Amino acid sequence: MKISRLQRDDAGSLVVLARAVQQLHVEHQPDRYRAIHDDAELERWIVSHLEQEGAIGFCAKVDREVIGYLIAIISKTEAHPLLSNRRIVILDEISVHPDHQRKGVADALLDTLKREGKRQGASAIRSSYASFNASSSALLRKHGMVPMTITCEGPL
Repeated sequence: MKISRLQRDDAGSLVVLARAVQQLHVEHQPDRYRAIHDDAELERWIVSHLEQEGAIGFCAKVDREVIGYLIAIISKTEAHPLLSNRRIVILDEISVHPDHQRKGVADALLDTLKREGKRQGASAIRSSYASFNASSSALLRKHGMVPMTITCEGPL
C-alpha cells in the first residue's frame, strides 16, 4: 500500500468510495442526505472540495488502485475575546473500500494527515461523524479524538 497526496486527477477514482459512504448516510438519515445519481456531479464536487483554501487530501493505493482516501482542511482561527489563535486540521471525509477495511488503511491515512498537519504548524485535529457511525467514532477515538461539542437537531 502506498499513501500519496491526492491530486485533482484522482477525483474520478474517489467516486465509488464517496458513493459508498454517502449511501450509508442516506440509509440512516434520508431526510438529511441525498442519494447520488450523477457520478460526474460528484466528481466535480470532489474537485471543488480539493481546491478550497487549505484543502489537503491523501489516498491509499494498491497496484495503482485507490482503496481509501481522506480530505481535510488546514484552518486557522484568529484570536478574539472568546477563542485562542490556533491552526487545526479539520478532517472532512475519510473512506476505505469495504474489501480493505480493518486492515490499517484508515490508520495510515490519518497518520499521514497528522504528520502533514504538524508540518504545517497545526496543533490539533478535529472531525465530526454521524451519530449512527460507530466505525468512525472508534477510528477517531483510536487517533486521540474525543467529543468536544455535541450538535443536536430536531424538527420545527
